[in-house]
Amino acid sequence: MSGEETPDPDELVVRASYRLPINPEEEDLSGIQEYLRFCLQQDGFIHADIDLEIWEPAPRSMTFHADLPNPNPSIFDKLKQKFSLSSEREFNNKSHLTKLSNRRPDLPYSIIFHFVPVHLEDGQEFELQIESEPTALQQYRQGVLSESRDYDEKNVAHTNKRQVRQISSRLGLQALRQPYIVAEFLEPTIAPQQRDVLEKSEYGATATQYIDEADKCFQRRDFRAALNCYILAIEWLIISYFENEVDRDLLEEEEQRQDIHGGFQLYHLVDYLDDENIVSTTTIDKLESWAETERHWMAHHKFGEMPREDIYPIKKRTEVLSKGLFPEIKSSQ
Repeated sequence: MSGEETPDPDELVVRASYRLPINPEEEDLSGIQEYLRFCLQQDGFIHADIDLEIWEPAPRSMTFHADLPNPNPSIFDKLKQKFSLSSEREFNNKSHLTKLSNRRPDLPYSIIFHFVPVHLEDGQEFELQIESEPTALQQYRQGVLSESRDYDEKNVAHTNKRQVRQISSRLGLQALRQPYIVAEFLEPTIAPQQRDVLEKSEYGATATQYIDEADKCFQRRDFRAALNCYILAIEWLIISYFENEVDRDLLEEEEQRQDIHGGFQLYHLVDYLDDENIVSTTTIDKLESWAETERHWMAHHKFGEMPREDIYPIKKRTEVLSKGLFPEIKSSQ
């Protein structure tokens, strides 16, 4: 993803939950929290919560932020401070934003721990809920996510999942729910209103059939089949668009041309779509990238596991494309 698009927390924020089999006594919880504080400091994070007095009970949540290194002040900044042309607060704010903008977008910025009491038949323990938020989201909120700085959602999620797993491994925790992103469990690609619009034409109905099949494969973790169906759905969405909005039947044209390659490939359709200037440059770039690698994927993923994170961006882009090609889908929601 580039800085031109709004980061989606559902694609980036990693969550997990673990069993924390400790007694509900305050000293036991405080001991775990002290060890967490030590581990996170070793990893380059600072405890952001207000320090409690020693007589106060252990908190039920802890927040850690990345400990950003101090940049060297410029000569201009030094002169402004020397002649009192800028306040210390202004300098500190500017320094923080500079440090934040220089941090890799995929690295965790904040990690939050929630200690949730769980009542059992033979007593009580805790469920430890962990949430890892990447730097890219904080950069976006603070307005320092560069439009020219690309990052990959899959890599962001992978980096933050790895951080959470490392923490749980140090504590020897039993997972109640392995690290995940919300996007891995989202709604179907097309809503009922979208279906009504697309199924008004034969080609659109074919697109919905492939989308439905892709979603089914996605849910049962048959990601190779899901990949194939999403690519086919994208092709039929483009074909349907040209039939309904441009009054061109690309399949009929293809039959007349009798292409020696045996029909349209995705890269042919993307070229036609690019000429229409109807969808964003980012979407075109994504489609062109998939068109270039489609045959490579099909050839090299015949065996072995294909990770969910490789397929979800295609699922998401299928949804974006359907709304971009058929504006009435937006207005009907």
